[in-house]
This record gives sequence, C-alpha cells and structure tokens, in this order.
Amino acid sequence: MTLSIDTLTYRDVAKTIDHSLLRPELDDAFVEAGCRLAAKYDVASVCVRPADVRRAQGGHRNARS
Repeated sequence: MTLSIDTLTYRDVAKTIDHSLLRPELDDAFVEAGCRLAAKYDVASVCVRPADVRRAQGGHRNARS
C-alpha cells in the first residue's frame, strides 16, 4: 500500500514520532505521564534517560494492559 497525504491517518503519523523524555529536570511523575501519553497515542518510541529505563518499561507494560 502506498501512502499519500490524502490517505495518512493520525496513527500513521504517530508511528513516525519518537517521544523524548531526556531533560535532566524531569521528575518521576513527569516521566511516567510521558510514557502513558506515548502509549495512548501509539507513538513509535519513547526515549528516556538511562536512570528512567526501568520506570519507562513498567509504565509501558501497565499502559498496554
């Protein structure tokens, strides 16, 4: 199937977005909310700081359940 601007859906566009949560000042609640938002819109990926990887994995699993 060939995509064109006339046939693109919101989901098609969302699947091309990488949601980044990399700012050093982000707190745990913001990272968790960002992961839930990414799951809600079914974006391609979420980029987090190394210290937030486990939190993001947990949030991703809970959002998909």
